[in-house]
Amino acid sequence: MFQAKATFLQCMTALMCEPENAVLMNDSVFEQLDESIQLIHEDAAINVESLKNSAREEASILLVEYARLFIGPFKVLAPPYASVYFGETQLNNEITDMVKAYYEKAGLIFEEASNDLPDHIAVETEFLQFLAAAASRDSEESRMAESVDFSELYLDFLKNHYQKWVPAFCNSVIKQTYSEFYKKLFSILGRVISAF
Repeated sequence: MFQAKATFLQCMTALMCEPENAVLMNDSVFEQLDESIQLIHEDAAINVESLKNSAREEASILLVEYARLFIGPFKVLAPPYASVYFGETQLNNEITDMVKAYYEKAGLIFEEASNDLPDHIAVETEFLQFLAAAASRDSEESRMAESVDFSELYLDFLKNHYQKWVPAFCNSVIKQTYSEFYKKLFSILGRVISAF
């Protein structure tokens, strides 16, 4: 199950980053997304084909909509940072430090020179993907003697942080966007992570 979750999170990370035609036009991304959803949440009637069609129909405008929602120029309509959803008015605060501490527990170091903050939705989703993949390897190889219990860290980060703010973020995107692609993408993320 951890491998299916890792695949789902990897696909979601690729699709929620700044739009690139190489990703939006890649059938494999949508096929893997669909297969992973079926394994995670088999009773969910989620139409990934519709998401793929929206991505292709809207590919030329998604970069503008991405900027309008997540960057500005005036007001960020759907802030992609956890800090905002925990009531913080400034970015790069104690929520950000807490997220960095999770990364360090997993043996990772966040590059301060990165283009984004540690509590950005795509960065956190990629981290959750890393944990799920590591937990899958641990369970497959029975390597629980390692100093990090990745399945435990995955569940801790998911339940005590990620699931506490991502549903509100998804709802914000769905409410603010003009894009069918983003409505569908963040509806899928919100529904599937609730099944984790």
